[in-house]
Amino acid sequence: QEIQALGVNASTFIADVSDREQVYAAINHAEQTLGGFDVMINNAGIAQVQAIADITPDEFQKIVDINIGGVLWGIQAAAAKFKQREHKGKIINACSIAGHDGFALLGIYSATKFAVRALTQAAAKEYASHGITVNGYCPGIVGTDMWVEIDKRFAEITGAAIGETYKKYVEGIALGRAQ
Repeated sequence: QEIQALGVNASTFIADVSDREQVYAAINHAEQTLGGFDVMINNAGIAQVQAIADITPDEFQKIVDINIGGVLWGIQAAAAKFKQREHKGKIINACSIAGHDGFALLGIYSATKFAVRALTQAAAKEYASHGITVNGYCPGIVGTDMWVEIDKRFAEITGAAIGETYKKYVEGIALGRAQ
């Protein structure tokens, strides 16, 4: 509603990005309700704060399905629509600083973000001949509810005070602040 109040067309669609059919349905919804789209941003993701030795098969599969599968399905669905319309669209994937540097207790999350970088690079090469660009961005620490939960979980595991892990990671950012 806030976006529409600005005079811009907007629509919402709730989807489980780990489910390929739901991602394709979301893309179809965008095309039908908005008359098409120029940019697809794959931004959904979750983090599992846990030692690598303690990750269960179900926890592993869930984070892989969301963080990697969701990006893959988003790339496929958007690229198919762009190619169908002979449109030179843009696909932008959320990577992470954790996709450049593996973080302790965020090993599986880091692994999925390394994978997103690889998917992004491969897709950029595969879709370039269609005029479709595929890029990624790698934010550092973003002040979101997800980071509040990550910080709490670090505190539980390491005994650090609430806020200490968040502060430590923010200090590692060149700007010295969360994004």
